[in-house]
Amino acid sequence: MKLCTFEQLQFSESLKGYDLIVTASGYESRARFVAEKIGHQEPGPCTRLVLSFAEHKKECARPENDAVFEGLGYKSSLCQGRSDAEVTKVVAHALENLRDVPEPRILVDISSMTRAWYGAVVRSLMALRRESKLVVHFAYTSAEFVPPPDEYPPNRIVGPLAGFTGNTLPTKPTALILGLGYDKDRAIGLKDHLDPQLTVLFYADPAIDSRYVPHVLSVNEGLIREAGDDCVFTYPYEDGAAAFRLLESVSNGLTRDWRVVLCSMGPKAFGLYCFLVASLARDISIWRVSADLHEVPYNHKPFGMPMLLQTKWK
Repeated sequence: MKLCTFEQLQFSESLKGYDLIVTASGYESRARFVAEKIGHQEPGPCTRLVLSFAEHKKECARPENDAVFEGLGYKSSLCQGRSDAEVTKVVAHALENLRDVPEPRILVDISSMTRAWYGAVVRSLMALRRESKLVVHFAYTSAEFVPPPDEYPPNRIVGPLAGFTGNTLPTKPTALILGLGYDKDRAIGLKDHLDPQLTVLFYADPAIDSRYVPHVLSVNEGLIREAGDDCVFTYPYEDGAAAFRLLESVSNGLTRDWRVVLCSMGPKAFGLYCFLVASLARDISIWRVSADLHEVPYNHKPFGMPMLLQTKWK
């Protein structure tokens, strides 16, 4: 299937009428925020799936999250955080079970998913073949601001994500489009590893909380200075449609002459935009950078109302 429309909705506009809901249970309390908002109000037959991390089962808010999802009728599937294999299998099976539903409505909450996981969701949508269209809502709950830690574990995973490796001639020079976050040395590590001939930077300003911006600028000062003003773009965090269109425009403008690689270190919403842009242009690659299982668990609490992004596929 192919993505045909993308727009942003108010979260309160559409909490009902889903045929499938997919979310994730990790150690952050924001993992259950959308599910609690929806509660038991979903009318009619609705399959509720929660992808439960095989790791950190007792850390932070994880026990309470699992209890809430069980109480709300979610079926749990245990999945390895470092892999997308189990997620792909679970999501593909759930989508196939909607074969006889004329125009299914699906909600995917990416708030506590890894990039590999929600990348697997997008890839499963791309691989699906059906006559009628799908409406897929992606929800994302931001976290309360916390200052960045003084030290981060080193990068353990640096490389392309399965299904998003790009069909581009290797003779083309590499252009890296990087969504910045405030993780120290993550972005520099990727740039040094990939060694692109062009680097284009994106960061949220205005951000969901203004305190993020100076930290992003400070941590990435050298990268921003090296890229130059013409290759640094800001996007409004709360306008997902505008951010998506800007990323799509810049990416498409480079694909003719460059081998384009996308990577997001910032909000997961921007990571989602990367996957959706790559779904439309199969010559774009997506890379991820991660400390793998060496990340220190932290209970990120929900902040504000979730972002709700509507996509239609046919």
